Amino acid sequence: MLGVAVSTLRRWHSSKKLIPQCRSIGGHRRYSVSQVLAITHPDQIKQNRINVGYARVSSHDQKKDLETQKQRLADYGERFDSFEVIDDLGSGLNYHRLCHDVIELMTVFSARLYGKRSHKNRKSLKSSAVVA
Repeated sequence: MLGVAVSTLRRWHSSKKLIPQCRSIGGHRRYSVSQVLAITHPDQIKQNRINVGYARVSSHDQKKDLETQKQRLADYGERFDSFEVIDDLGSGLNYHRLCHDVIELMTVFSARLYGKRSHKNRKSLKSSAVVA
């Protein structure tokens, strides 16, 4: 798959140059593609690396804080070849949606509960009608 012979992988393992991520039940060594590429094409691995900074605040009231976070991350990222800042503004919870979902759950469970009770009531009415 990567153009590396099995004997080469074994030699790299013996010299501690390549350590398997895990072994299969049958004892076969399992390596990740990135492990092998780090040895065969180390310059390519560094070129593809992107460093990312993540800035987040939970409400629009904190937008100024978000801008401060982004600027600090950008200043920090100047030391890297490639750096990108991702920002996120907004709450993780939508309370209106949450309220709707809770009401829907309560409706479903109460319908099941009352449905079971009505089934028991019908069953007891049938049995009492048979006795009378």
